[in-house]
This record gives sequence, structure tokens and C-alpha cells, in this order.
Amino acid sequence: MSGKVVQELFIEADGVVVPLQRSVKPHGEIKLVVGYEGKEKDSSRLANRYTVATTKSSRVAWESASAAFGHKWVLSEVKKIRIGGDGAEWVKHGLDGLDPVWWTP
Repeated sequence: MSGKVVQELFIEADGVVVPLQRSVKPHGEIKLVVGYEGKEKDSSRLANRYTVATTKSSRVAWESASAAFGHKWVLSEVKKIRIGGDGAEWVKHGLDGLDPVWWTP
């Protein structure tokens, strides 16, 4: 078993729209998924933060994030996973593959 055992995991996801050069499409979206264990004591800094970024589909973004987070943390031992975001449809897809998960807009 690799990774750290934690009771609670926080995941936040958001997209950033950027202009594309030399592309048929004028804009693209970078999907960012950040996992962390909470806030550091007496600070607003995220504890043990890990970030995944991709320009691929939402499915690939969440699969990549789940795989990366699975190496950092033992997901099967996490009692509560909180997913937060702006409510974009691709962000809510994260609810499908993780358990037990709570949506925190």
C-alpha cells in the first residue's frame, strides 16, 4: 500500500479559459484539480497540496487526479472526501468516481 492514510481529503477543481494560438478553436480550458489535507495550523496555507492540470476532457482530468491522489493518499481509507468548485458541469463529474464524497460549493 503506497500513500498516506488520512481521515479527510479536500479536493477543489476549477477551469481557466486561455486563448489558443495556431488552433482552429480560439480558446481552450485548462482544468485544475487540487487535493489537500486541510489548512496548516494558524495559517491559510493548504496542507500537503497536490495539483493536477490538463487540457483534456473532464473524464481524463478526474481519472488523472484520482490516479495521482491515489499515489499520494490511500483513498480507500479516507472517511470523507469534500469536493468544491464553482458548479461547472465538469467539476461535478468528480462526484462520480470517489466515495464517500460530499459536494461543497
